[in-house]
Amino acid sequence: LAAAVLAEIPAAAGHIAVVPSVARAGAGALPITNIPSRALAVRPRDGQAAAFARRLRLGEPPVLTRVQDDHVLLDVLAIRDSEVDETAAVLAAALA
Repeated sequence: LAAAVLAEIPAAAGHIAVVPSVARAGAGALPITNIPSRALAVRPRDGQAAAFARRLRLGEPPVLTRVQDDHVLLDVLAIRDSEVDETAAVLAAALA
């Protein structure tokens, strides 16, 4: 996913890195299992992580993320291999 996103967007659009992450599985509001993962961390050049996350949610297709420490995190466990190119395109459009 990171390589696809980097191919789609110019470096000036923001800071992008792959970081360790933990996905959680379980019932409702009480996740019971932690799953080690990786996440794509994006910090838009304008520093507006919440606004960037909103643009992703409103994209087509919607991309769900979480905001942490001024970065938008997209856990790679949430993306199927068949969705990588489409997700990269949505990320690039939201950063434009």
